[in-house]
Amino acid sequence: MLLNNKGKLMSDKMSKKGKISVGLDIGCSSIKLVKLFQEKNSAKFQLTDFAFCMLADDTPEAVKKSISELLKETKISSGTEVVANIPNNSAINRYVLMPKMSNEELRKAVGFELEKYIAFDVKDAIYDFNVLDDGLTKEGHLKILLVITKKETVSERAKIIEEAGLTPKVITIDSVVVKNTFYLSYPDKKDKNVAIVDLGSKLCSITVVKNSASNFMRDIPIGTDNIVTLAKEKLSMDKKQVLDLIEKPEMQSKEFKDIANSILANLLNELYLSFDYYETQFESGIEEIFVTGGFSRFAGINEFLSKNWGIPTSTFDALKNISVSPDLQQKVRPFADVLAVSIGLALEDTS
Repeated sequence: MLLNNKGKLMSDKMSKKGKISVGLDIGCSSIKLVKLFQEKNSAKFQLTDFAFCMLADDTPEAVKKSISELLKETKISSGTEVVANIPNNSAINRYVLMPKMSNEELRKAVGFELEKYIAFDVKDAIYDFNVLDDGLTKEGHLKILLVITKKETVSERAKIIEEAGLTPKVITIDSVVVKNTFYLSYPDKKDKNVAIVDLGSKLCSITVVKNSASNFMRDIPIGTDNIVTLAKEKLSMDKKQVLDLIEKPEMQSKEFKDIANSILANLLNELYLSFDYYETQFESGIEEIFVTGGFSRFAGINEFLSKNWGIPTSTFDALKNISVSPDLQQKVRPFADVLAVSIGLALEDTS
């Protein structure tokens, strides 16, 4: 979605035995690089390479340098094609109802619709869409998920990736690909309305999935950075101290808990608005919640959400149905709760 490049073909020897795909998740505070191997005529995947790093900042130079360093940690060849992301909040997504038509006609028709949803010139826009089947669409119509961003945004991200030593094949957004990982990990949840809540440093991205489709997306400007800002202001703590405390409830002072709880209360209110809107639009409520991302490691967050919503809440295990090379087990397993996007990006290149 958004960008396809006919770049260099992956040259790994393993590619003769099956499909190799690489996902590059460039977040606001960290970068994850994963390589998956899918044996021919098999639906099973193995994670064969992995690297992770925290970002000092998210400037282009810092991102490029970090990707280059991660590449050195892996066996991934220079020039390898990757599926990467741009930030959710740099793209516009809309659910649009269109008359039923062929894919070629639909693409042309969608192009004429763009100006309704953007505040910049259409000639500066790049877009893609997926046709959805939510069971509620009127006969003779199609419901599509339309994603639009500026060409400049995609070009800048592609340039960073290329200068770091990789070839961008597809560039998309987190909320589009997270369902790939979810249905690989939890195939039995296909018929349920499931909210995937990706809790990052700056954003909480909500994706509601059902029947293998993303039926609702929303980004909320709430994340660990909100706690960091308040803790720095009121308790004179630095970011590292805050991130350490998030996973250690026994070390948290009452003042720190009060700060965290105020942020969680705001998050809960925004989730309520999102879930209520979804229930109104789709005539069915959220049945389960899965949380992922760095903020999902906040001690007790699953219990907090489950108690306040009365909905089962679990940590999203992105490695649940993916085997891991024996030499990577110790390195990868601690990151199972933050790999939903990077693995989803890699899986986007296997369909």
